[in-house]
Amino acid sequence: MAKNPSVNFLGKELENPFVLASAPPTKDYDSIKKGFKAGWAGAVTKSICLNPLQDKTPRIGHIKKDREVTGSLNYEMGSVHPIDKWYGWITDLKEEFPEKLVNQLYIWGADLLFSAKQKRVPFEERVLNQPNK
Repeated sequence: MAKNPSVNFLGKELENPFVLASAPPTKDYDSIKKGFKAGWAGAVTKSICLNPLQDKTPRIGHIKKDREVTGSLNYEMGSVHPIDKWYGWITDLKEEFPEKLVNQLYIWGADLLFSAKQKRVPFEERVLNQPNK
């Protein structure tokens, strides 16, 4: 007898425990839709910024203080698409796949965070999950 792989995640019943993370497979609407059609139960978008990030190479950076590395940045997590495009995509995904989890990650002012001088700039990061209706 096959076991039921469904799980309850934060009050949302998912068909299985497999959710796409914020990575290249969640870079845009088409990629997330492809994942959903392949059987993934949900997706966490790439970080959506008010001012979209430029695609950086290399994608890993360091934060230094007095020539000592005190932290690192992963530029890969940020989206190159504007917030208004994401709003339409997320709305469409929730309508097309009401059984799937769509979680959005927002970074306000990320353009300041990723400044060339890498100064300590205050920024606000919010993870907002609006449940499917």
